[in-house]
Amino acid sequence: MSYAVAITSPMRESRVAGDISALGFSVFYPRVRSLAIRRGRRVYRTSPMFPRYVLVQMCKEIFDLKVDYLIGFIRTIDRTLALVQDQEIKKIRDRCSGDDIFTMSRNARFLPGELVRPKSGAFVDQIGKFESSIQNKELATFYCLGRETIISFKYGELIAA
Repeated sequence: MSYAVAITSPMRESRVAGDISALGFSVFYPRVRSLAIRRGRRVYRTSPMFPRYVLVQMCKEIFDLKVDYLIGFIRTIDRTLALVQDQEIKKIRDRCSGDDIFTMSRNARFLPGELVRPKSGAFVDQIGKFESSIQNKELATFYCLGRETIISFKYGELIAA
């Protein structure tokens, strides 16, 4: 089963997700939780992972749905253009907590899946995918000998590709 992409008004993702799920549709609305320092205090901020978009589990009725009365809902993207497959949703859900919130590591400089390359070393000419940041190390996936391998780098050794 796939997910359709619903476009919302700015900052209305939460309301639209609640309204569509109240209509009986399965909605995936992932959010990112990050730590910020405000006025010398640590504050956790939660924002949408995909601003202005909500993912709705596919069914025939979703494209025929007349939801003009939903505040903040604009439209669904054409079914041939924007379908997100279940395995991609599963990858995102595996990185989120039970309430679909992904918590950013305090020292993470990149989002998981972001393309990176090392500043120096054997993989300097290769582009990999950032995985996570653990203590003073950053983990990235690179293709090595025909398969993906997770490689650990010192903090600060990776740059955006």
